[in-house]
Amino acid sequence: MTYFLSGCPLAVGEVFEWSGAEAHHAVGSRRIRAGEELSLQDPQGRRFRAALEGQSRKSLTVRVLAPEAVPPLPGCRVTLLQGAVKAKAAEEIVQKITELGVARLAFFPAERSTVSPRELESGKTQTRWERIAWEACKQCGRQFPPELTVAGGLAEALALTDPAAANWMFHPGEASAAPGLPAAKGKPAPASVRLLIGPEGGWTAEEVRRAAGAGFRPVGLGGMILRAETAAVAACSLALFGPGAAD
Repeated sequence: MTYFLSGCPLAVGEVFEWSGAEAHHAVGSRRIRAGEELSLQDPQGRRFRAALEGQSRKSLTVRVLAPEAVPPLPGCRVTLLQGAVKAKAAEEIVQKITELGVARLAFFPAERSTVSPRELESGKTQTRWERIAWEACKQCGRQFPPELTVAGGLAEALALTDPAAANWMFHPGEASAAPGLPAAKGKPAPASVRLLIGPEGGWTAEEVRRAAGAGFRPVGLGGMILRAETAAVAACSLALFGPGAAD
């Protein structure tokens, strides 16, 4: 069962009046009626089973029944550094990597990106990403969305560090093994991974050189040329759930 956001702190046994967009969605779109149960999460990320006891034109009366467990995130912390892509592809990436459990996503204008920095940095764009991420969280049960940021360019994206991170740059045609495989051969799985994915037009030779200089190892995802959003989902899946992923 998906959950709803309460908008206020909750405690077992509490009865409160619930209003706003989430309450409207619960009865309007999800058709929850008096006497039925639902899952609520408060701003601190605590989740509870609750019962809808009544409704008026302006609010719902809800009783908090019992705490619920929150699914844990994967053991490996993944940061996706994504060359900027068109709006529809970017939104798909935000949705899917949220469901997978990626910890951080940073878009940046690569040399072959067709999206302007101004569009990336607009409040409208980032507000839409945040809404999509929260919708994905509620669908899959994740507690909070990933950190969503915009870097000014490749250099700024490469500077987003994680302790003890393994760094992979996905490059079409690259024959090296994809992430996860080194650990499968007996090496310890990394606690964190940074994945560098290019835009629709791919990488320039200069970008590959700069990434290599920052410690990123070029790896491939097979012999075919993937769309940027497909590559992002495939790479994150391998890092999180592949044979060498951290438990």
